[in-house]
Amino acid sequence: MRFLVVYIAEAHASDEWPVGALTSVTTQPTNLQHRIKLAQKVKSKLLHDEVDVVCDAMDNGFQQTMAAWPIRAYVVDPPQSGTVTLRWKAQPTLAPPEVYGYDLNAMTDWLESNIGGAQA
Repeated sequence: MRFLVVYIAEAHASDEWPVGALTSVTTQPTNLQHRIKLAQKVKSKLLHDEVDVVCDAMDNGFQQTMAAWPIRAYVVDPPQSGTVTLRWKAQPTLAPPEVYGYDLNAMTDWLESNIGGAQA
C-alpha cells in the first residue's frame, strides 16, 4: 500500500480569503514552482518520510475531477495503461465527532473488506 498526498490549490490564500492576511502563510500560487515549494513544505513539516507528495497542475485538473477540495481520501488501483481506477472515496459526514469531516475508519473497514487484511 502506498500513501500519496496531492497538493491542490491553497484553501486559505492571503490574497483570496477574507481573513487570509491574518491566518494564511502564503498567497495563491500562480505558477507550478510556487505550488511545488508549498508541497515540499507540507511534506517536511507535516508528513512521514513514507508519504509522497505531488502537486496538482495549475489547471487544477485533479481537484476538479476528483472533487478534492479541501481534503478527501481515496483508494485507487495503480495505473493500468495510463488509467487509474477509483475504488473508494471518502464522503463527508455531518455526524459528531467528525462534523464536516471524514471518518477514516470507514476507509479502514473498506480496505479490510475489499483488499483483505490491509495494514493502515
